Order: sequence, then structure tokens, then C-alpha cells
Amino acid sequence: MPRATNKRKEAEEGSSDETPPVRQNKTRRTSGNTVKFAHTVQAVSFGEYQQPKSILKTRSEPFPIAPGSPNTARSPSPEPSKEFEEEEFDREEVDTMRKLAEAAINLARKARKEQLEHGLAAVQKELAFTKNDLENVRFSEKIYMQSTEKVMQSRDKLVRALADADKRTETARAEVKEALLAQGKSENKSRALELQLKRADEQVEKLQQELAVIREKEEKGKLLGKKTAMEKADGGNGDTK
Repeated sequence: MPRATNKRKEAEEGSSDETPPVRQNKTRRTSGNTVKFAHTVQAVSFGEYQQPKSILKTRSEPFPIAPGSPNTARSPSPEPSKEFEEEEFDREEVDTMRKLAEAAINLARKARKEQLEHGLAAVQKELAFTKNDLENVRFSEKIYMQSTEKVMQSRDKLVRALADADKRTETARAEVKEALLAQGKSENKSRALELQLKRADEQVEKLQQELAVIREKEEKGKLLGKKTAMEKADGGNGDTK
């Protein structure tokens, strides 16, 4: 069993936390191998992590054989040394760091996924608002086009009405002009008739005067005739006496 040092306990306790401890540029020198935490995280994130090669050294010479051993052909297993325990601890520390790196990457991916989901929800919400605004704009555009069409129709009707009014105005002006001319002619005729009537009145007055003179003469003639008749009657009566 490897030694359970305080450093290993701290690493095992840190693996249960959600956020791994930040460890940068910390190296541990082993037998010819250098392990960097930042490099390990980067290797795991890109899927290029590889287990370090065995750091155990092979003895070039056989172990000494104890005297009186029954199996002289078999070499006894070497005693665990402090260096072997440290090397095994380094491998376990690398595994722990790899697990922590994987946990950190998973947390980062989860956070990124949640961020993307929130962003997607916000974009979808904004898209819904945009679609609603677009529908409102299209509806307003439809109402505007209908109103514009009605305005154009009303303008055409107004133009036609103005043209008809202009025609009627011109016709009325011509009629008024003709009426004025006719009125002028009628005024001239009425003046001529007034002159003729005046002349006729004058002639009537003259005829009445002449008639009065004639009647006066007739009355005088009648009176003279009666007087003459009376005188003759008186003269005949005298002769009879």
C-alpha cells in the first residue's frame, strides 16, 4: 500500500468538490518524467491525454540469492522502497489530476451548454417578438395600402367631380353671358317699346284733344242749329198773328 500523505488526502478531498482547485505551473520532478497540471488539462480537453510511461527502473543485475533458499532459480521480489512509493503516488496524483481536469471540463461544458441554452431561449424569445412585430408591420402595411387605395379612389372621384364642376361652371358662365346679352337685347327692346308707347300716348293725347275740339264744335253746331230752329219757329208764329 502506498503511503497516504496529507497531500494525497487533500487531492482526494478536492476531487469531490464541484470546482477543482486552480493549479498552474506546478511541477513535480519524478524519475526522469515531468507532469504539469495545465498540460494535463489541455491534453484531456483535446482528447490527446496518454498515460505516462512506466517510471519504474529495471535492475540490470539480479538480486542476491539468500543462502539455503530452496528455489535458487527464482529471484526474490525487491523490497518496496521509498522511491517506488513516491512514483506510485505520482501516478495516482496524475490520475487524480486527470479526473479533476475531466470534471472541470465537464463543468465547463455544462456551463457552456446552459449558457448556450439561455442564449438560445433569449434568441427564440427575441425572434418571437420580431415575428410579432413583423406581423404587426405587415398588418399596418396592409391597412396603409387599403387606406392609400381608398384615398386614390377618393382623389379620382374628386378630380372627376372638379372636372364636372368646371364644365358646369363654364356652361353656367356661357348661359349667364347669353342671358346678359338677351337681357341687353330685351332692355333695348323694352326701351324701344317704351318709346313707342310714349309716342302712342302722345298721339292718343293729340287725338283726344282733336276729339275734344271736334266735340266742342259739334256742341256749338248743335246749339246753333237749335237756336236757328227756335228763331225760325218764333218768326213763323209772328207772321201768323
